[in-house]
Amino acid sequence: MKSQSSNHFNSGVGQETPNIRYKNSVDKAIEDAVVQFSVEHPHLGQQKVALKLTAALGVDISPNGVRGIWLRQNMNTTALRVAKAQAWQKSA
Repeated sequence: MKSQSSNHFNSGVGQETPNIRYKNSVDKAIEDAVVQFSVEHPHLGQQKVALKLTAALGVDISPNGVRGIWLRQNMNTTALRVAKAQAWQKSA
């Protein structure tokens, strides 16, 4: 027989986390710009993406900020960015 405490710990299993934007996260417009640029140039690393976005669009973001966005968007490896670029080309 299960106790109530074991049910309490298992009650959250399988539930999805809502799409939450935290106070200290990057602005949505900057995140969209990073994702768009990264899909257009999937071979570039986080340092180059940060430098080129700063130079081209005036977007002030650090390489670690780019990496954080990539992690949230599941595009933190070159292979994942290439796959996402191909998926966007097929849908367009």
